[in-house]
Amino acid sequence: MITGHSLGGGMSTLMVLLYLVHPLKALKENITHRLHGYSYGGASVLSAEFDKYMKPVMKSFILGDDVVPRLSYGSIQDVCKIILAFDEINVKIYLGLENNKK
Repeated sequence: MITGHSLGGGMSTLMVLLYLVHPLKALKENITHRLHGYSYGGASVLSAEFDKYMKPVMKSFILGDDVVPRLSYGSIQDVCKIILAFDEINVKIYLGLENNKK
């Protein structure tokens, strides 16, 4: 059994994947029956394409609106774009360019 919370939950997911790809000698027989992973509020570390491989051996638990499991590289890029857009709007307002539409 491999388990973890928050960043450790993400690491437990990666460890389970590692053992699925390169099982120990003791796990080679019936690996899906002998290997179990549990992630509690774990960081997002894999894409949805891995779901079919991980589903038989990995369980993930998320409480309510916990932000850590919902963060991903893509969501952080989206937030950065929004922040930069607000910054650009503020610069235009500061310089008085918002009324000079051509």
